Parts: sequence; structure tokens; C-alpha cells
Amino acid sequence: DGEEIVDCGLRIADCGFGISLELLITLGILGICREGFDMYQDCFGLRCKPFGNTPDPNFFYFAPDHRQAIVSLSKGIEDRCGLMLLLGEVGTGKTTICCHIHSHDGYLSGYFNYPYLTEVEFLKTVNKKLGVPVGDGSRYSTTKELQNYLLDKEQKRKPVVLIVDEAHRLAIPILDEILILSNLQVANAHLLQIILAGQPSLLDTLRHPRLISLNQRIGVRCELPRLDRANTIDYLCHRLTKAGCTNPSLFTTQALDSIWERSRGTPRLINQLGERALNEAYQHGKKRVGRREVRQVATDPLYQPLYGAVPPPGSMRSAFAGAVLT
Repeated sequence: DGEEIVDCGLRIADCGFGISLELLITLGILGICREGFDMYQDCFGLRCKPFGNTPDPNFFYFAPDHRQAIVSLSKGIEDRCGLMLLLGEVGTGKTTICCHIHSHDGYLSGYFNYPYLTEVEFLKTVNKKLGVPVGDGSRYSTTKELQNYLLDKEQKRKPVVLIVDEAHRLAIPILDEILILSNLQVANAHLLQIILAGQPSLLDTLRHPRLISLNQRIGVRCELPRLDRANTIDYLCHRLTKAGCTNPSLFTTQALDSIWERSRGTPRLINQLGERALNEAYQHGKKRVGRREVRQVATDPLYQPLYGAVPPPGSMRSAFAGAVLT
């Protein structure tokens, strides 16, 4: 059989269709994966995948700290405070919050997450993301076009928001440009509201002597911690419900505890563990996900570096002794 497949692939390539054996195999695998997911949905009564890896507004979960961050940033925008900071470790939900604010009907906003730009490229990108002309492309012309646009929107009381994700990767010259943009203001208000979203290492960058002025002008500072046990469980149940799950015990209590311990409350890792544990249960004909399925995923050599060793039982539970699954 193997020889026939190879011969078939060679004949197709010889006929000039440009389809390689590797592509044929890949297409076959994709078809199998699609079929497998359809059965996976039927098995657990789901309308869609509950644990995606990309921000989806339909699945947004308002944990208390995430809700507070949105409230604080929204107030900063309405108050025209100018510069705002959103910090969080990898996978804690910064981009999800950025997308939530970006989709707000009351704001004119631009979002970008590519930090490796020259100063002029950065300014042009800001204008393009906000739908503003760049003039002749020079720094002065680009900034002047932006200022005119911002003044017009301020007269109409329409907040303009620039969301800069991956801000911890920004070079100091780009942060200098952000400081200059924050100088665009009228009597009692900044014309452009700038949210810098990044990992905590951004604080180290802001301590640079050259950035003292920028650091001092940040009017709102938010940090997203990892989820505690109660919120991890609530997060999992929320996503399952949004995906159409009607079985409240699809994940056993032990499985939920294990996901919290292994993920350390990081939403992105929670999603990956939840998704792969569902697949593990499906492949073994299980109707529920138990601790065994979670452990099987977390100890897989390909994934074990993501989850590391399980903390001692008391180390995480003691901090949240009052969180009880009902």
C-alpha cells in the first residue's frame, strides 16, 4: 500500500499539478482532524470548541481583576488621562482586554502588536490604524495630520484610543515617540489615549533615565494576576457553557483541581489543558474528563515543559483556603 501511495504522488507530480506527496498526506490529515472534531463535538454535546487559543469576544470572561482593569482603563479614557499601562504575565488575558476595548462602540481606536518598527514607521502605523492620512510621509506631516484629526474628534467629544500590545518589546526610541504623541493635548485633556499593554518587564524599561517623563505621565496602571482556584473553575465552566455544554459534570472536581494546579491559573494554559484533556477523554471513549486525562496531557514530554512540576498540595491551596467548589 505504501508503494502505491508513493507511485500515485509521483504520477500526480509528473502530470504537472504541482501536488507533492507531503501535501496529499497533509490534506488527508486535515480532513481526518476535521472529522474527528465533528465527532468530538457530538460526543460532548458542544456547538464549538470551548478552549480556543485566540481572543474571542464571545468567550470573554470577566474575572474580578479583569473587570477592574476594564473599568480603570475605561475611566482613564473617559477622563482623557492620556497614558495607561496594562501589565500581566504571558497568557493572563492582556490581549483579550485590549480586543474588548478596541471593539467598544464609543471609541475610535487603533490596535497593533508589531513592535519592531523605526520611528517614522511607527508614526505612519499609528495614523493608518486610526484611518488618518500620513501626508507626505515625513515625521512632521504625519504628526500634523494626526493632530488635526484628534482636534476634530475632541470637538465632537469622541475619544480616540491607541492600543499598543507587546509594549515590553518596544525600543526606547519608539517609547520616545509615544511620549511626544502624549503631548498632543488641549487645556485639560490629552487628545490621544494610549494604552501600553505588556509583560511586567516593561516596568524595568520605564525606569530608564531617558523615560522618566514618560513613566511619570502614566495615569492608570493595571496588572492582571493569575486566576485563583475558584475563578479558574468558574472560567472553565463559563467557556463550556458558551460552547453549548449542558453537562455540569463534564469535568470532575478532581480534574478541575488538577487543571488549576498544573496551569497555575494562567488562562492560556487552562485553555490548552482543557482542550487536550477533552481530546484525551474522547480518544479513550470516556464521557467525562477526570484527573487521569489532565495528568496524561500535563506529563506528555512534548507539553510537560509548559506545566512543570505540580506544586506541593499546600502551597497553592493555603492561599485560597476559602475557595470551595459547590
